[in-house]
Amino acid sequence: MVITGTVPAIAQLPGIGTVAPSPAAGPAQLKEAYILGPGDLIEIDIFNVPEYSGQNGQHRVLVDGSLNLPLIGSVFVKGLTLQQAAKVINDGYAPYLTRPIVTLSLEEPRPLNIGVAGEVNRPGY
Repeated sequence: MVITGTVPAIAQLPGIGTVAPSPAAGPAQLKEAYILGPGDLIEIDIFNVPEYSGQNGQHRVLVDGSLNLPLIGSVFVKGLTLQQAAKVINDGYAPYLTRPIVTLSLEEPRPLNIGVAGEVNRPGY
């Protein structure tokens, strides 16, 4: 049995435990619950700042869980939701831009390897 495809990340909430998105959840709910990690490709859109938005705003989360952004440098986003990461980036740009409005979207989730073991025809990744 070989399983392929993209699996949404499971949220780790402090003091609560592990929370997985409901299978009946829509795409918007999955994006709210998605936790950023190394390898994710996100698009940053800063309202009225086209040089940091769109294609120029596409960034891949680095192995250490950070993004390297113009003006503000390294921003740690591993373990944050898209909304939380947008707030961190917004706060980083606040000293440089007048009232920045930052929107993040997930362009490509990180690849997840899933191992299958036990009594199956073809165990492996």
